[in-house]
Amino acid sequence: PKKTMENLRITENIQNNLLTATKWLKFMTILSTVGVALFFIIGIVLLFIPTYDGVPGALYGVIYMLLTLLYFYPIKKSFDLIKNTRDAMGNASQMGLEQAAANVKSILKYFGILSIVCLSIYALIFIICFIAIMAGAMADVIV
Repeated sequence: PKKTMENLRITENIQNNLLTATKWLKFMTILSTVGVALFFIIGIVLLFIPTYDGVPGALYGVIYMLLTLLYFYPIKKSFDLIKNTRDAMGNASQMGLEQAAANVKSILKYFGILSIVCLSIYALIFIICFIAIMAGAMADVIV
């Protein structure tokens, strides 16, 4: 059975905590935006480096720029969350609060999926390294 939330209310303490959290979120989001912009600029610079450790610099540049795209969505959602939370607290907007909650869900879901993908890649790398080590050990035994 689903519980109704009619008895829940936003107290002044909750409102103050949410507004303080949005200030910190804005600070962190601005820092993230600056970091991603610098990362993108580094990617552009790397496009013009002929080689780096035998690998074309352009490859690193493209990788850097693609990595910046990974952070565009959560940064945008973070700015939306700030706006919606401030709107909800300032205007007692139920819709703003619902949108803010949806933004939180989107950000956390995005990073959850990204974490699963990264952990899967790490597991795959571990398995490949393990197989390579075992194949090398077996080659020594056979020879």
